[in-house]
Amino acid sequence: MTAYFIWKEEYGVGVPELDDQHRYLFRLGNSIQDSADSEAEAYAHKLYIYTKKHFVAEESHMSEISFPLVVEHMKLHNALLRDLNTILHGVVSKGEDFEKLKLFFLNWLVEHILYHDKQYFKYTRRSGSGKK
Repeated sequence: MTAYFIWKEEYGVGVPELDDQHRYLFRLGNSIQDSADSEAEAYAHKLYIYTKKHFVAEESHMSEISFPLVVEHMKLHNALLRDLNTILHGVVSKGEDFEKLKLFFLNWLVEHILYHDKQYFKYTRRSGSGKK
């Protein structure tokens, strides 16, 4: 399975730093899709490290603007990190198929960024806390 990710401005949350991070995640997702199985471990580590950094920035902004679903969103982030950690462990210790990481990334982008982060986007726009 190969899926490529195309960033559209409508996916943005209206905060330049976070939108830049989301754009990077889309680029990283495309790089992962084009990678060989032998690169799985390196990409899994890179994705995990960047994801943690991104979640900290996103949660910090959500708290600053008093986003009412911040606790629920943090739970989603924690679940994503747990799932990614499980995949990372499988890739590193068991040499599992790279397709699991690719599928995880696809589901994350489609469900999390394009659905859950849209709620955040709408709140950011309504509250005037976006900086576009």
